[in-house]
Amino acid sequence: MMKKLAASLLACGLMLSLSACGSQASNQTNTAPAQKQAAANNTTQAKAVSVTLLVNGKELPVVWENSPLAKEILGFAPCEINMTNYGEREIYGTLPQKPKTQVEGRYRFTNGDVTYCAQNNSLAVFYSKGNPEQDTLTMKVVKIGHIQGDLSSFMALPASVSVALKPASTSSKVFFSKEITPASLVKIYKAVDRPLQGKVGLKLSFETPGGPYLPPTLLADLQKETQGTFMDSNGFSAPRNTTGGHMEVAIQHGFTKIGPVDILDAEGEMNLPVQNGRFLKAARTGSHFAKYDSFISLVKFKDHHIRDYGGTLKNLSICLASTPGKALIHSAGKTDSGYSPSNMEDFLMSAAEAAKAAVDARPGQWVFINVLSEFKPDDSCKDAPTMPNIGILASTDPVALDQAAVDMTYGKANEKQRIEWEQAHNTRLIKYAESIGLGSRDYQLVEVK
Repeated sequence: MMKKLAASLLACGLMLSLSACGSQASNQTNTAPAQKQAAANNTTQAKAVSVTLLVNGKELPVVWENSPLAKEILGFAPCEINMTNYGEREIYGTLPQKPKTQVEGRYRFTNGDVTYCAQNNSLAVFYSKGNPEQDTLTMKVVKIGHIQGDLSSFMALPASVSVALKPASTSSKVFFSKEITPASLVKIYKAVDRPLQGKVGLKLSFETPGGPYLPPTLLADLQKETQGTFMDSNGFSAPRNTTGGHMEVAIQHGFTKIGPVDILDAEGEMNLPVQNGRFLKAARTGSHFAKYDSFISLVKFKDHHIRDYGGTLKNLSICLASTPGKALIHSAGKTDSGYSPSNMEDFLMSAAEAAKAAVDARPGQWVFINVLSEFKPDDSCKDAPTMPNIGILASTDPVALDQAAVDMTYGKANEKQRIEWEQAHNTRLIKYAESIGLGSRDYQLVEVK
């Protein structure tokens, strides 16, 4: 069933210093968790909206007010808010926009209140008065919600946190076709119903010689439909570490017989800004990216190949990045030269940030497609089966798309195997991408026949 209007505040560590507001689809719905609660709003006497506060993996139900101000702030989502843990009393941070709605506030709060402070345009969550005098503030705040339940998990938060506000009101649609043909690829692209404007880039991987890539003949009708250009970026290893060598691979694999081919970093690089990045200030890709108005991400989904699962989020991050851009992601922003890996979680968050930068660079002008075609495992996962021809998935939400592909592949294993395989292939990237507002793991599967 479709979820009711909800929002998620997702918290994880991030350093930032701010001024405190009180100081001087046949539809099947995926079951990524979200709690629901209906409550009466004491001020408006209208039905409030249920939201979820996710703090270090623990969900806390919140009643979001039905007031004009609360609705307007919820409308800013998805967004990420850098917040400071202040005085063992509250977490607070500046909103990305300033609400137009003006409401007279108050100088007092109750534990569990989610508030807005107009004086410094900040959102705050109060979790402890500490002593009786601490509930009096020096700036007025307006209550826009209230946490229901235990607040003890806030006491263990670090000095700074990153909070992502995202509506979970509706699940993202992921379209599914059981057929893997040139015609069905065009049909599912049209089902997504996002007309792309201007010059279209078909972002995929030309792969290494003999590697697992999408056959150009499968893509021929879609290329003709969109007049798109096949594109990829150079990599670390030969022959794809040079433009000439990479182009030769594209020729050998048959892409130039179907349509034009572009190596994005053949003539330099460009930065795609990362908003509120924890590790990256920008994602770096080829300068030819600027020539395109819209994009289709095309992926042969790989569940048991190299270390990281091969899906859309990888195509938008590591695969889209120029060679120095790949170095930045792997090193979590520390260097743009050579392969210098950071710890795994920092790498995954950096990849999520890079993927979001790519989507943000052309908002509303991306369509994402995963092809789940036969693939024999070549990793070390015990008893990993050969992926059969499952079908084609398409969406305007890259997070939902990869989650659906993971559910159709790793999800076929028993619980123990699935946990082991997803851990080994770093599907946590999907959760990290969701946490920064790139998309939602909740989805409706809509079959296209």
